[in-house]
Amino acid sequence: MVRKISLTKEDRIKLDEIMQEGKKIAGIKFVRDVGRAIPADPDRNPPNRPGISEAKDAIDVAYYSENIANRVIKPRAVFGSLFKVKSIVVDVAGEGDVKLDLESLQMRFLQELTELGLSEVQHLLKLIEFVQEWQEAQ
Repeated sequence: MVRKISLTKEDRIKLDEIMQEGKKIAGIKFVRDVGRAIPADPDRNPPNRPGISEAKDAIDVAYYSENIANRVIKPRAVFGSLFKVKSIVVDVAGEGDVKLDLESLQMRFLQELTELGLSEVQHLLKLIEFVQEWQEAQ
């Protein structure tokens, strides 16, 4: 099973800086210290802390993709969120279920402004913005 290692946006920026300096070992230690691995491993203490080999694999996949191309064994971990919202299905009156990606949904809300009202559209756009920011922070 491949675990996902989640970093905050700030931690990902810091890791990028460490890696640009060519400090791979420091990057691995940083990921091990601040990363959150999903799903939890009950044999670890704490269970969401990534191991050194997982941190190394995630860094190799993210920063050294040329080393990964010929790899036979799957990495133990990669960076990313466990979930990514690709589309949302909404029940539109008169149309039934409509599947839209986040940008299309945002556009649809704006197009329906006269029917929904400004305050309702504002709340719906904030929902889309929240999902987008959540995904960027992963």
